[in-house]
Order: sequence, then structure tokens, then C-alpha cells
Amino acid sequence: EAQFFGLLATEESQVVVKNVESSSFRKVLDFIYCSGEVDWTLDNLEYWNLLQAAHLYLVPGLIKLCNIKLSNLPTTITNNNDLIEHINRAAQLCIYEGILSSGLSEIKARLESIINTDLWNLIDESVVLEILDDNKLKVSEGALFKGMTEWCKVNTPDTQAAINKFQDKFASKLKVTNMTKDTFLNTIGKSELISDGQFKAWTFEFMNSAGITTDETRFALNPLKIQQTTIESVDFLEPRVGSGVRNEAGDQIDCELWKAWMNTPMSI
Repeated sequence: EAQFFGLLATEESQVVVKNVESSSFRKVLDFIYCSGEVDWTLDNLEYWNLLQAAHLYLVPGLIKLCNIKLSNLPTTITNNNDLIEHINRAAQLCIYEGILSSGLSEIKARLESIINTDLWNLIDESVVLEILDDNKLKVSEGALFKGMTEWCKVNTPDTQAAINKFQDKFASKLKVTNMTKDTFLNTIGKSELISDGQFKAWTFEFMNSAGITTDETRFALNPLKIQQTTIESVDFLEPRVGSGVRNEAGDQIDCELWKAWMNTPMSI
């Protein structure tokens, strides 16, 4: 509107639309003239292009619509490569936190099937580091260590750069106390990316821990994990025969409110 009638208007009869795809621009116009009442079936890339156009032409309603659609897309993306492209794009545009958050959740849910493939090495560094901060990943620490070192090797020009990258960004993410003795010796002990100082520090930390006998996921080893299930009203009311309300059989019952905490390990 500003280009046609406002401060940006010129005497030229034509206005050249730059930096936006023609199909996206037409949808911007559709959204404006339909007052947001649109029914589109678009793919991942089309919504990203439309979001870019919405920002370029400052259309708040369309920005909100695209954010909602893109935040809901990760669970519908069956191809892991497409999912990684989606989350990398969200990570590079920090204003889209909702889109990044939903993408991260889906990547974590599929991490076991991704981390040992070449796709893992395509994930943006900021996304990888955020994934590794999660204490409830359903992947073993040994697999995470291998993923970290492989990512560093692939995404740096040489071995020394990989060593520096690992020490600067990734070493602090590892939880060596989540490893068995065999895993510790056969992964960390044989890695070319670990400095002597780091190996000594981790060895001391490992030897002073309680130690585990089987390789488990971070989620299984997390002492603060919570397994949430659906709770019905009957779970809070325990019938007591004695007084008060009558049941269907005509007997008097009393209902006592109760709460139970499960302290035993849960099956994973």
C-alpha cells in the first residue's frame, strides 16, 4: 500500500516486487484481501517462503499463521533429511522460537535413528549443542560421544580443528559417569580428539563415580525423570466403607483423598 499510495509511492506505473517468489506474493495479497480467511494446502518450503514474504511486507496475521503451520509440521515430516532442513532453517532465523522448539522435540524423538547416520552431521551446530544439553535423551552416552566426535570431524577442515571444536564446544556436554567401564575405554580411550589433560580429568571423574554395569540411555539413568500418565478422578478417590455417601448397592461409603509417589525405577 505504501508503494502504491503512501510515502514509498512514485510516478512509475509499475512496482517491481523483489526478493520474494511470485506465488508467495500472490498469497500475501490473497490473505490481505480475504481478511485472513484462507484455506491453503502448502508444503514445508512454501510456508517458509510465505513467512519470508509476510515479514518483508509486514503482515502480522500472516506471520502468525505461518508460525503456527510451521510449528505443527515436524510431526508430519516423515523424511529425516527434510526434518533436518526444516530445523536448520529455523535455527538460522532466531525469531522463530516456536518452530525451532517443535523441530527439536521431533529430532530428539528420532535421535536414535539419526545419530549414527550421515544426516546427523548435517544438523546445524547450535541445534546439536542444544540437543546434547538434554538429560532425557533416549540414546546411550557412548552413542552420543561417537556422534559428537564424528560431527566435529565432518564439520571441520582437519584433525586439529576437530580437536579444538570438540574441546571448546562439546566436551562439557558429555556425561562420562553414564558409561560402563568397557564403553569408557573403547570410546574415549581410543578417540584421537581427546587431549591427555581431558582424558585424565574424565578418568578421575569416572573412577570416583558409582559406576554402571550396563549401557543405558540418558533418560533411563536420569534420577529426576518423570513418567507421566493419564490420571482419572478415580485415581484420587479411594472408597472407604463407613459413612457418608451411598454407592449403587445402597452401602454407605466415605471417599478419602490420597496421593502416591512412585520411588521405584520405571521400565523403559
